[in-house]
Amino acid sequence: MLRPENVDCFFYQTTVCNQPRCPFQHRDQSKQSTVICPDWQIRKQCRNKQCKKKHLDEEALKKFFRCPIEKKSAACSKLNCPNYHARQRMEVVEQTEYVRGPDPVPMKEKRLWNKKKFVKSDNSRTQKLINSSCQFIKVALKYISSAVNEQRLSISKGKSYIKEILHTIFFLGHIDMPSIEPNEVLSSELFSRVTTKYQDVLQKYKTHLPRRPPYSVLLDVVVESTGDANVEAVLDQLTDLNQKMFIPFSENEWCGNDFFLNSTVVSFCYFSDFVTSKRTRNYFGGSVSCKGILQREVFIDISCIATWNKAVSLAVCLANMSKTKHIQFPPYVHSTAYHMIIGNVGCSGSEEHQSTKVNTSLAAAAGNTGTALAGDGRIKGYYSKPPCQKCLELFPDTRFTPECSEHRYPAPWEYGNCAECEAVSKLLNAETELNKRISLPKYIPINLNYTFTELIPHSDVHKILCSERKERLENNLRKTNFEVGEHFMFYNPSSDDGTALVPGQ
Repeated sequence: MLRPENVDCFFYQTTVCNQPRCPFQHRDQSKQSTVICPDWQIRKQCRNKQCKKKHLDEEALKKFFRCPIEKKSAACSKLNCPNYHARQRMEVVEQTEYVRGPDPVPMKEKRLWNKKKFVKSDNSRTQKLINSSCQFIKVALKYISSAVNEQRLSISKGKSYIKEILHTIFFLGHIDMPSIEPNEVLSSELFSRVTTKYQDVLQKYKTHLPRRPPYSVLLDVVVESTGDANVEAVLDQLTDLNQKMFIPFSENEWCGNDFFLNSTVVSFCYFSDFVTSKRTRNYFGGSVSCKGILQREVFIDISCIATWNKAVSLAVCLANMSKTKHIQFPPYVHSTAYHMIIGNVGCSGSEEHQSTKVNTSLAAAAGNTGTALAGDGRIKGYYSKPPCQKCLELFPDTRFTPECSEHRYPAPWEYGNCAECEAVSKLLNAETELNKRISLPKYIPINLNYTFTELIPHSDVHKILCSERKERLENNLRKTNFEVGEHFMFYNPSSDDGTALVPGQ
């Protein structure tokens, strides 16, 4: 996520910055550069204090420095306006027209790739995603069919879940580089069946966005077919599915599919009313289940815009700007998260090389969950984990089990990646009375242009922050082969046409 302290000041880079306490970087060594730092471009931060390349791109320019007149979809008519302009400007002085083109944008660095090395690396990652997608679909479809046959899942629900899983996985393949087509993932027989039964899936994965990652869909299938009351039964079923999705070692690599589509953390939460002692059902969520910075950003932004409860979306968006506590739950929301335990399996066929190497503390913790350890040395089950620092900031009034120790669990990932976000969102969406009791301040301090703070109603703050999320989502999607239209269209697996419209920029 873009943060001012990691971004070059546009004014300082081009002319002069007059802000007394500018939150952006003032670096003289990058003023002459026209190239974006490759490390900064990937991570949106650079640790090299002597870096001579720009920590600035089109996304940052539009977010932090764009002319306020242009932001309102109008044309700026001041040639001396110091802000960033993506459009041409024209000013009339004494009946003479003066025109100035759009401001230049730093370019991506051109690299000379070692062709053999690049192709080998690219094929390895692409093949892992294909393997993961193929295995995930086969296992998920078989489990859903079994649940429908055993009447643990209705036919309509089963069909809807299958369509959603297929669409989400095809979407992930499409936005990957290079793009992966559905016929590369599915066998010829299965592709023919999908073409016949679920034609709208194949028509819309290039134009319609999914609402959640594939493992979140599968998690709902498991909870609905197993029941939410027995947490251990849910974890046992997930462990069994994870084992079936595992592809054994090949060529000394960790795993043939590397779990590209599986959530490594699942969480459940519930509300126990302190006054009435009434307890809700359990609600489950998974961490963002896809590999790649762009892919994770896409799904977190989609969740903030169209999937999560408004309070959770607001908490995630605000956390990227301020550590201030803005959202309060009534007493008490309880939450527990579980991390997948994966054993280290040797690639040799001999038994002495197939020993399992699992951290003893994790194995001991796994015993506390009640999930039995598998004997094949692959997926070991789950162990309960304390909340990470970001969860404590997002949901400060929540009672976590196990409690957070003095040594805080590290959180290098972005706000919104954690399983707790999805679980708490489901809780608030389902329990309407609880959702009404959430305490939100009437006004929230927010830096609109990073020069001064304004107090804005929380409903307006959510609209502003979601607008920024839409802008980042659009920028990321334009880097891929996805067809971005005037509006974001979301795939609806339950409807006949599979379409749901949400306004874009």
